[in-house]
Parts: sequence; structure tokens; C-alpha cells
Amino acid sequence: MDPTENSSKILPLAPYRSTTMVALIIIALQILVAAGTYPFLPAIVPSHWDAAGNVDGYMPKLANALITPLMSIGIFLLMHVLLRIGPRLSNQDTRGTQKIIDLLILGILLFMLILQVVTLAIPLGLPVNVSLINDRLVRQEKNTNIKSQAVVVS
Repeated sequence: MDPTENSSKILPLAPYRSTTMVALIIIALQILVAAGTYPFLPAIVPSHWDAAGNVDGYMPKLANALITPLMSIGIFLLMHVLLRIGPRLSNQDTRGTQKIIDLLILGILLFMLILQVVTLAIPLGLPVNVSLINDRLVRQEKNTNIKSQAVVVS
């Protein structure tokens, strides 16, 4: 059936195209967050924290506003380019690989968006506990040590 014969039908988008649209929306959100918060940021903003949650690195607000969206755009383009130019075995179908790559890209971009929101919230004076992740990791490590000691004693 020729798709030009019946133009009244709405055809679904391929799965990788819909995930590409979601990825582009996430990148657009990152750009909007950066542009929206930029005027309210101090000239120098915190950019790195130690394991205890103390600030140990700073950067100019322009660099802080641009770094996350630019990294996300770079990751998005790099992953798509690598998939296109990567070696294939004879007539290998790349749809399965494309789905995995798209899910990876979405996960990375969502992580980058969360990271951006947290790193911009702190200089804006919003309460964020950066050491929360470290506290959970330490608690998990203690529980693992206690369980392994119990196994050794048993």
C-alpha cells in the first residue's frame, strides 16, 4: 500500500523517533532552566561538593548555566553518530540496538537535568541536602558489613 494513497490515516511514529522527541524535550527543558535561572545566580556559583556535602569548587555563572545543556547536546549527538558509523555484521538490524541507545540517552539526559536543577537550586538559596546520597551509601555499606560479619560468625 502506497502511503500517499490514503493521507487521512495517522501512522504511529517509530519508537526511536518518539524517544528522540522526548530527549529533545529534556534538552529544551535544560536550556529553559539555564536561561530562567541565569539572571538570579550570583557571579560565582558552587559547582562541586565533597562527600560530606561541603562546597569545594566554584565556577562562573555563565559556565555553570551552559555546561549541562551543552554536555547533554554533546552526549545526544555523539551517541547517535556512533550508532550510525559503528561497524555492522553483514545485514545486521540496528533497531534493537537503537532502542537500547535511546533508553540510555534518556536516562543520562534525565540524570543531567536532575543534576542541573540541584546545582542551580543551591546558589539560588533553595534547601538541598547534597550529602543525602553519601549518607545512604554509607548506611548501605554499614548494613553490608554487618551482614557479612554475621555470615562469618555463623
